[in-house]
Amino acid sequence: MTPNEKDIFIEKELYHELRCLLGATTLWQTYKKGEMGFDVIVAMDSAFIHARNLFIFFAPTKEDKNNKNSIKVMEFGLLKPYSSNVYSDCKEALNRHLFHLNKKRLNATNLKKSGHINEKVEIFAKEVLLLWERFENDAQSSQYHEALKAARVRAIEDARNDAENRIESIF
Repeated sequence: MTPNEKDIFIEKELYHELRCLLGATTLWQTYKKGEMGFDVIVAMDSAFIHARNLFIFFAPTKEDKNNKNSIKVMEFGLLKPYSSNVYSDCKEALNRHLFHLNKKRLNATNLKKSGHINEKVEIFAKEVLLLWERFENDAQSSQYHEALKAARVRAIEDARNDAENRIESIF
């Protein structure tokens, strides 16, 4: 990717993923408090999908690193990716119950030692924000600092606008 393509990627694609994660988290909070049934699940699934995309970008696991088509944080000057215990601990349950239809779904649990994944929406959003800020402030990616900060601030503001007068913001 050229430097210009990287700037566009941050401004459009990374922003979009973060904005959708934070927006879905906002909806999940609202729907969960209102006990709104299926809407809670749809918002949760959306948050998980966007969180997964960002986890693969910031903190790819061994399997994620092998996907040559995925853009990862190393393309922005980092020598190695970040790590996320939150993602590592939940990846198997997410794959089994959300991302793949396979025989492992017959195991009737998505519990991990760290708890049930359906309670991880806010935890995932907060973890992604921590990874984002780490990337934003990393010396190896300093040339992208302003673009990353602007995308993060805009995504948070857009999610807050969704939440206005409805919920307490976690961001």
